[in-house]
Amino acid sequence: MYTVMLFILGFPICFLEMFIGQFTSSGPATCWKFARIFKGIGVAMFLMSMFVAIYYNMYVGWSAYYLYASLTAALPWKTCDPEWSSQFCWTNLPVYNKSHCSQLGLHLQQNGTCYSSGGKLVALYSESLARFYNIKKDLPSKEYLYKQVLGKDFSTGISDLGPMRCRLVFCYLFAWMCVAVKLSNPWNQFAKNSLLVILFPYIILLMLLGRSLLLPGHYIGINFFMQTDYSALRNVEAWIEASIHIFFTLSLCLGGLISLARRNKFTNDSVRDTFIVVSVNYFTSIGSAIMLFSFGGYISKLMDIPIEDVLSTDSMFVFDMYPYVLTKLPLPVFWSIMSFLMLIMFGLNSQFVLVDTCLQCIMDVFPNTRNKKLVVVPSLCGVLFLLGLPLTTNGGIYLMDMMHRYGGGWCLMAVSIVECLAIVYVYGMERLMLDIESMLGNQVCFCLPEFILNMCCISSWGIVGPLISSVFIGYTVFNYKQYRSSVEMFDLFGWLMLSSIMLAIFVTAVIVFYYSGRTFKERIYKSTIPSSDWGPALIENRKLVALYNPNFVIEPEIEVIVCQPKISSCDVEVLRPTWHSRSTMMFLTI
Repeated sequence: MYTVMLFILGFPICFLEMFIGQFTSSGPATCWKFARIFKGIGVAMFLMSMFVAIYYNMYVGWSAYYLYASLTAALPWKTCDPEWSSQFCWTNLPVYNKSHCSQLGLHLQQNGTCYSSGGKLVALYSESLARFYNIKKDLPSKEYLYKQVLGKDFSTGISDLGPMRCRLVFCYLFAWMCVAVKLSNPWNQFAKNSLLVILFPYIILLMLLGRSLLLPGHYIGINFFMQTDYSALRNVEAWIEASIHIFFTLSLCLGGLISLARRNKFTNDSVRDTFIVVSVNYFTSIGSAIMLFSFGGYISKLMDIPIEDVLSTDSMFVFDMYPYVLTKLPLPVFWSIMSFLMLIMFGLNSQFVLVDTCLQCIMDVFPNTRNKKLVVVPSLCGVLFLLGLPLTTNGGIYLMDMMHRYGGGWCLMAVSIVECLAIVYVYGMERLMLDIESMLGNQVCFCLPEFILNMCCISSWGIVGPLISSVFIGYTVFNYKQYRSSVEMFDLFGWLMLSSIMLAIFVTAVIVFYYSGRTFKERIYKSTIPSSDWGPALIENRKLVALYNPNFVIEPEIEVIVCQPKISSCDVEVLRPTWHSRSTMMFLTI
């Protein structure tokens, strides 16, 4: 399913967004000048990136918590600490045979348990029988997560958030400080991260993958991962989950790809880059899955429970079971530090893109903020940190789950439908192919003929992609179920998040349409045609596009903001420039 949806939805939309960013040299807020009525797509991308950044950075905070906790001689979740463990914790609930329970004067119950005369659970005499009655032993790492780290066991649901946990607040603050320091650096070249920062997490991932394949029972998890369940092909929800996973891992419709592609050279082979991005994402996902399933097989053999129970949908394996596996490895502290350092770096690299997308939107809409980056970036990170503080409460994990469900999910597919239909049926497929040819020429990545690329793009962007996404959205709406552990107020809050994203597209379209002219016909015409400054920022690149499209404007009239030093106001002049900066607007300080 994942592979199929990657080629049907993932690759085409990834290439489309990389083309938009590279062709226009603009971010998600200002790249829709081919039809201004669709400017709301950029607003929706800004909102979704903001929502995702708020809760995604909490995962970085969790990883930071575990990294700090690993700086000890012995990992704290190796055994059941009386300070936070329950009677069901692994080492607190031994397994005796029936005769031993009787010798200790314990009372045998039909559910496989041994109780003292005072009614206290002391041991089990049959784990399988106790499991049948839903009495299960928990790993120390699981109880450490839900009791010591998150405090989930002290919350009854989303309506009972409880107090903020100080340690989580500091870890969450640390995560946002890392983002602020990185993005506020005035000498920062975002696309030129050091090679070490990019490759180091993958080196650790390969090390952990190799180590997981040496554990006893790893084959149980790999066999479970590789087995084919053809009945699942009829499960629409499984296809939807695979699609949502692709949208998130590739950062589709979040504006991140557009933000990164705007920094590319105009003639850069974006098809090649798309192949690289999709391939790295695919093999990273497969490698991570093999690693986690191998560790899951080890846990299954260790606890003598089915692999299905280990890798259940309610389990956060990376945080509740995987840390216990680390305690069984040689040099457990070393592997724990490497593992959570890897998670922090993976998380921060994704977080940089999300917050940078929001930052670019703000600076494109409010140009005067460009020379105040040292103020704007910490302010933005501070606001998002404050908005995310409820995630540090005992019930914060329920809020995170709700934000993921309503703030992303099928909203990404809805935005992709509008995005594809706008490009194909409003801007026009013929003009789009000419623009792509002006950037890439007749032969693109790996000598792929142009007509093959055209056929794939036309079928995916214009028909297959929007159709599949529409079916998935329709299925989700008609089979809607209220969020678990939710009350009407919080369910309404989730729908408000979702509605704000959808309304951003349509309300912006109505406003642009209204101010585009006086008559209905004039408004339709002006709001759906490319503006004169649509296209590349540099004159030489605009001349290249004009070779393929004779009607393309080479030197458009643009607004130049001229600011005087020590004067708060700026004058706006309209002129025909002789040079362009990489951004669509020019900002000159005299």
